[in-house]
Amino acid sequence: MSKAAPLTAFVLLFCHSAIAQEPNPIGGVTVQSVRLSEDVAPILTGRIVDARDGHPVRGLQVLLEGTEIGGLTDPNGWFELKGMVPGTWILGMRLIGYVTETVELRLETGTVTQVLAGMRLARIQGAFQFIPPATPPPPRTDTVSAHGPGW
Repeated sequence: MSKAAPLTAFVLLFCHSAIAQEPNPIGGVTVQSVRLSEDVAPILTGRIVDARDGHPVRGLQVLLEGTEIGGLTDPNGWFELKGMVPGTWILGMRLIGYVTETVELRLETGTVTQVLAGMRLARIQGAFQFIPPATPPPPRTDTVSAHGPGW
């Protein structure tokens, strides 16, 4: 059995155990880490839900600020980021219609860090309004029918 098999099983168990720990219903972020092995690069995983009803937030952008490491949440609100360098990072969580959340993370070699977040709806400051042009455009005269001129 390879070293990766027990590690993978542990990571899956760790992630599964967090499903029961829903984020704060009024919004906010919870972070927890588990040490695995010294020879494993940091892994960042998490679940994002709507703070009002606990439903998963699909398509939310998660990004380690100052890097190109990021992704989108899946239909169940989960994400996983790999390939990080150990250190202190800011994780940004963004989606139109929700308040942008950020959290400072300390990622260490040999750890899985899990983020659980409840996203709050953003207040809309104004309304979008379609403003038609002042005068309608002139009719086009340069078009040709598929049947040829004169149709």
